Amino acid sequence: MRDAFRACYEAAMKQQGAFGVSLSLVAKIDARGAVVDVVEVTSSQASPEFVACLSDVIRAGAFSPPQGDAAATVTIPITFVNQPPP
Repeated sequence: MRDAFRACYEAAMKQQGAFGVSLSLVAKIDARGAVVDVVEVTSSQASPEFVACLSDVIRAGAFSPPQGDAAATVTIPITFVNQPPP
């Protein structure tokens, strides 16, 4: 997922310039390990398009089925730091 998250960030930078951002997304995982929902719970400066891209990456991901044939909720903290190029 890391490379796909980076691709979302680079696409967002093309639209709004370099920026730093921290946010958390919550993924609901069904009993088979499939992502059934992704919701943003915290953010700073994240555009809706950027959050949608990150959410799509998580939805496309594969998770191990939760124990006990039950659904699970996973909080995913994500931080991108605005750093000058080397």
